[in-house]
Amino acid sequence: MIDLIGFFLVAFIMINITYRLVRQIQYIVTIQKRNNIDITNYKRTLFGNYLAGGLLLGFLISFILNVLVATQIIQSSLIRSDITALSCFIFLLVFILIKSLIIPKNRNQHRILKG
Repeated sequence: MIDLIGFFLVAFIMINITYRLVRQIQYIVTIQKRNNIDITNYKRTLFGNYLAGGLLLGFLISFILNVLVATQIIQSSLIRSDITALSCFIFLLVFILIKSLIIPKNRNQHRILKG
């Protein structure tokens, strides 16, 4: 029973991160299509969102590798569970820093990009 709950939790996390990655890519495309005049700090916003998308992709790959190593599907001396867990943590930490420090906060800008 505990294995089943763990499987659903891992599947939920993978689906959620994949959904966030797709939304991030859609957001990047929306920023690129919008007029530069509408968006304040256009280059900074675009660069921050590129980094955020790359970090989400890196986290997803590291998380999948961590799951594969933990279930012993991949048995390698190079890829270990502690290394993949550390890389997941680093990707997530840098993603949070990017979202809070690099991408400018402007409510009017978010309304423009959503509409």
